[in-house]
Amino acid sequence: MGDYDALRREERERLEAFAAAFEDIDPLDYERFAPASPDGDALAAARVSALAAIASQSRRRAVERAVASFRIAADRSLAGRLPAPQMLFAGFGQAPRAEDRVRFQQALERAVVATIVWDEITDEERDLLAGPWTALLRNALDADGGDAPWS
Repeated sequence: MGDYDALRREERERLEAFAAAFEDIDPLDYERFAPASPDGDALAAARVSALAAIASQSRRRAVERAVASFRIAADRSLAGRLPAPQMLFAGFGQAPRAEDRVRFQQALERAVVATIVWDEITDEERDLLAGPWTALLRNALDADGGDAPWS
């Protein structure tokens, strides 16, 4: 896990729990995790808190690698799930639209960051950052540790 050495053990464990839950999501359900429009000012404030919690350059790089890993996993999962006609013809079947994929990727990035800084931000900030991922994250983290400090 060398790419994530700058993260604390608890942060890596939370990421692993999220990754395990993420793998169980059918890629055709990704649009459920793409919010129409997140709360602007409150979300911006939550992002500032998260960035402050990340602080060091090495930790920032580890967060960027974690986000990239989740994005790659999502892309691969989606590509493996959609038959060729759905990938070629938008609107045929359940192929995602470009704007849905962008919203999904942004929400996923915020959820990964929220997972890492979970114990360093408020419940409200956590819920704003995690957005539609909140319930899945809470379930994954509770299942991983039960009486864990992030539950």
